[in-house]
Amino acid sequence: MIYYEYRSGVRRNGKVDLRPESALKGMQGYRSLYGYSEVLKNHIMDQNGTYGLSEHPLFADKLFIDIDNDKEAEKSTLEKLKSMGLAFAYYFSGKKGGHFHIATIPEEKVGIYQIHKAYVAENFPGSDPKIYLPSGIIKITGSYHKSNPGSRKELIYKQGGKLLDLTEYRPSVKYNIPTYKDTSEREKGEIEEILGIMMFDQVSQGGRNKQLCKLTYMCKDLGLTTDETLDKLRAWNNTACFPPIQEKAFFKTIRHIIER
Repeated sequence: MIYYEYRSGVRRNGKVDLRPESALKGMQGYRSLYGYSEVLKNHIMDQNGTYGLSEHPLFADKLFIDIDNDKEAEKSTLEKLKSMGLAFAYYFSGKKGGHFHIATIPEEKVGIYQIHKAYVAENFPGSDPKIYLPSGIIKITGSYHKSNPGSRKELIYKQGGKLLDLTEYRPSVKYNIPTYKDTSEREKGEIEEILGIMMFDQVSQGGRNKQLCKLTYMCKDLGLTTDETLDKLRAWNNTACFPPIQEKAFFKTIRHIIER
């Protein structure tokens, strides 16, 4: 069973409310973009919050795009989705924007929100990147807009088609990677965003140690301990390095940078 957070407003009031997707139909308010397994649901309920989920696998069978007050971006997104032959629905947001719900191959993985953010930035300019968070939310279909009385989120267009496959997607957009000296001058939010993208960059022998140093310096500037950095970067080493860096050298590099 997959659960989604329900909120009556943008801000949560009271305890976390997690429900199956079927229980969200007809509700007024907002739902989480990403779904939570039974195990993760129990974790969320225990801490009464959806913070600290970046290291947990999240579920998605849709990619959401939110465009606010940009008719040209809405039009170009609509035409592109049509031409791609994807299954999607296009909604009036209830005020001045549009929402696109794109059916994707169901997937549960760590960092899926970063994949969505990178894919949308690369393919659909004009969309809002701020929604792509482990706790990101979007208005439920049929919900009325509080600042635009009488207006609600309504379906404009729907198309059947194939599922969008993001299971093997890797961003081709080049990001400005901070050097060892200037990383600490950046805002933490920007460092976290770049780090999340770099975690999916595949590297081969000859470039692995340089990449590990960059990732470790970024973790250091985020205030992570040696153990926290090891836990965070092991997934990168095991899935993005070909071949993975030997555990002894991996640990030695991280400890040297974090503890000096």
